[in-house]
Amino acid sequence: MACKIGARVEIAGKDCQGYIAYIGYPGFASGKWIGVILDEPKGKNNGAIKGQVYFKCPENCGMFVRQSQLIILDDAGNKVDPTSSSSITSNATSTDDGGAVRARNRLTSSRLSLSGSRSQLKTRSIENLIGTQHEQRKDTVDSAIPVPTATKRASFVEKSPSTSSFPGKKLKVQDERNNTGFVETLKPNFVPGQAMAVSMSSTVSQMNTVDEKLTHLQLLQENENLKAQITDLNEKLETLRVKRMQDKEKMKEFEKTKLQFEQLLEFKGKVMESQCVATYNGITGEVTSMAAMLNILGKEIIVGGKYRLVRKIGSGSFGDIFLGINISNGEEVAVKVESVRARHPQLLYESKLYKILHGGIGVPHLRWYGQERDWNVLVMDLLGPSLEDLFTFCSRRFTIKTVLMLADQMIGRIEYVHCKHFIHRDIKPDNFLMGIGRHCNKLFIIDFGLAKKYRDSRTRCHILYREDKNLTGTARYASINAHVGIEQSCRDDMESLGYVLMYFNRGSLPWQGLKAATKKQKYEKISEKKMSTPVEVLCKGFPAEFAMYINYTKGLRFDESPDYMYLRQLFRILFRTLNHQYDYTFDWTMLKQKAGMALPGAVSGVTGTAVPGTQRQGAP
Repeated sequence: MACKIGARVEIAGKDCQGYIAYIGYPGFASGKWIGVILDEPKGKNNGAIKGQVYFKCPENCGMFVRQSQLIILDDAGNKVDPTSSSSITSNATSTDDGGAVRARNRLTSSRLSLSGSRSQLKTRSIENLIGTQHEQRKDTVDSAIPVPTATKRASFVEKSPSTSSFPGKKLKVQDERNNTGFVETLKPNFVPGQAMAVSMSSTVSQMNTVDEKLTHLQLLQENENLKAQITDLNEKLETLRVKRMQDKEKMKEFEKTKLQFEQLLEFKGKVMESQCVATYNGITGEVTSMAAMLNILGKEIIVGGKYRLVRKIGSGSFGDIFLGINISNGEEVAVKVESVRARHPQLLYESKLYKILHGGIGVPHLRWYGQERDWNVLVMDLLGPSLEDLFTFCSRRFTIKTVLMLADQMIGRIEYVHCKHFIHRDIKPDNFLMGIGRHCNKLFIIDFGLAKKYRDSRTRCHILYREDKNLTGTARYASINAHVGIEQSCRDDMESLGYVLMYFNRGSLPWQGLKAATKKQKYEKISEKKMSTPVEVLCKGFPAEFAMYINYTKGLRFDESPDYMYLRQLFRILFRTLNHQYDYTFDWTMLKQKAGMALPGAVSGVTGTAVPGTQRQGAP
């Protein structure tokens, strides 16, 4: 069966089958190539190489091979022997042509008789040759006339020897010629006996070289296969080169997009850090008007399609907080509102942060964010009082047990924010709230208006070190590096937490209550006092673990990740050393049980966000 388009074939050594779709001399390599569409995607292309389409097929179902790599298959999928087709054709022809069969039978019998005659002729021809040569030599001597060699050889075939010398032998040779019928077919230059010997020796030599020829053919086939493999590897290499060029182009586009995104983030950070003015009066006016509208309309203000505003429960520098009720199930929620005309709208950014942090322990759940009339609205879980409220409720002093239980949870909350590639940048008691109901002993972290991404989530590349930054956060708890204008990182959140813990221990910090003509001068005095107060003086009279904590955080490098487990273990070991029980019995819990007092009212999961120049310093 010949190679033709549409024929079923199998690729030698590839264990795959298909059919021929192209036969020709392509431009990607020299010589004749055959394009095959495979049944399975085990190929290398789709019929196109270097932009030239030779045939079409699904991706990785096309392959170009040499003819020597193909095994022809019949309609039943069986391999076809290349030599069997001629035999089958000759047999079929013989069946139809009876005369050809009879002719071959006669030819076979003639060959048999000829082989017998050759054996007889071999002996006789030698004798005749000797006798004839002897006779010729004698005639030559007697006549003394030179005879050409061609004439001598022709005389053996066409003429009889001299009748005068050997008349008896002349008749005998003629009789032998007539009996064999073989000498008549010889050419004039034939030498009897010599040709038969050469023919037999050549036959033997041919038989001896059959194995060598087979070995040679096998080597040629292996060479062709290796050449085909080299061609395949070259095609793959070319494909990889093209893909690499494409990947380089994509990488350039990605780097360009990444640079633009980083520039946008940097611009956003500058905008937020430039908010060094007091509360924007227009915002308060809009929120106040909304509160007034709530008083007028009563139960008619619905946001998010199902949250009804009930009453105002808090306020901050960027908006007010309302108690809301889900009209579908009666669940209470917190609703934060800001004007759409705010100079620096913040709820959208904060809502994105809550979505990123969603699912973490101690992170409020974002219910809905959108725009209603002239306000941006954020709806989330309703939480209990802040640690600042509870600190005031407990006469502005926490016991070591309460401080250590709070420290364990606060470190865990900050660690989760950091693992999501953000830093909070406003760690203070107001931004940690206790839960309500079954979550009354769980601490929640809130207010991510000043949070910043400090490393790339994919490459984990840290932001660059800078020293020209404005103070961001609350001055009372800000790190020393934040005061001197160094870009904040994880170490600054942890240092701020250390000052919060000492605030709970002492009741106040040494740099509280400082007087100054302007806020800028006040922040400078706070910074000077904070840097001039040794850690040992700050923590004097309290367990050494608190000083160890602050010294550890101040010793961290800019891009170093804190050892959160070490810090938690530091306080847990102290907790066990003091023989306390981790029973979630806080100071406010005991006060409530003894006096029957009610805790400060529930507030929202979002409080007013401190910004540079507007930070609340608290009581001295």
